[in-house]
Amino acid sequence: MAFFKNKLNMFLLLFMAAMAMCAADFQAVLEPSAVMEGEPFTLQLITQGSSRAELQELPKNFIYQGSSQSTRIVNGDRTNMVGYQFIAPAPGNYKLPPLKVKMGKKVLTTPELTLQVVKDTAAAQGVEELFARAVLG
Repeated sequence: MAFFKNKLNMFLLLFMAAMAMCAADFQAVLEPSAVMEGEPFTLQLITQGSSRAELQELPKNFIYQGSSQSTRIVNGDRTNMVGYQFIAPAPGNYKLPPLKVKMGKKVLTTPELTLQVVKDTAAAQGVEELFARAVLG
């Protein structure tokens, strides 16, 4: 009986180590995590290896602007990044709930992410942008 117990413990240990390695191959970050009102932010899904992450649902209450993809290979190690660009509707502190992400045949979830959107005080004060053109002879 002890023989089977040790095999089961070893199997569980290996399974947990494999799951930890899979989790280390996936990251979700907001870039930047603080923006001014009206400025876009990007939800970046970063994976290691051949699998690309694909967002299965968009976060609610944000204006979707588009997405981008890139792949970087350094010394045979492949890093994939998929970015989803959004704009927050108003100033405030937001929490993006965990979102479902498909990575190969697996479905993972992002961690809860926080975003800070600050009011554009220059626009509120009526400060206008200045545009100048110079012609050099």
